[in-house]
Amino acid sequence: QKSIDTKIKKYGKSSGHGKCKYYKVDEVICYGLSEKKYIDYLYSNNLELPKNTNAIKTPIGYYTPDFEFEDFFVEIKSTFTFNILIGIQSYSKTKKSNPLQLEKIKWISDNIKPIKIFIVDNDSEIKEVSGSEILEKVELVLKSVKGDFRYDEIRAGWNEVLKDKSEA
Repeated sequence: QKSIDTKIKKYGKSSGHGKCKYYKVDEVICYGLSEKKYIDYLYSNNLELPKNTNAIKTPIGYYTPDFEFEDFFVEIKSTFTFNILIGIQSYSKTKKSNPLQLEKIKWISDNIKPIKIFIVDNDSEIKEVSGSEILEKVELVLKSVKGDFRYDEIRAGWNEVLKDKSEA
């Protein structure tokens, strides 16, 4: 972590430990280009900048929101990582979709404060995604895998995760 902080101070970015780079915009540390594009958008439009956050313990495991405002947390997704979140894609062909991150998001939204999910697409457009939009996309996923060996597993996971989420 110390080497990442040093590189950010010196160059404004760091390659970190994985594929994504760390960037610093004003005083906000961003992990990856999607987060940087979101903060750049807020900064260039003279909007309030969020704070970085720490991990939050949930009954399902730890979750770290990308950013925090006074009244809500922010989760930034690229189109690709959003599709992973809702089960349309996987990081690799050998891993199944896993609804744990969305379960953690729902738990924190229900018990601590809301989490707003924003998609930053390849053209740097930023769109907030509502709970009902997530449900619609999940239904599309379920329709696409009907008859697939994972259908029952996916349906059971999403039924639990998205209880009461349609109004979020």
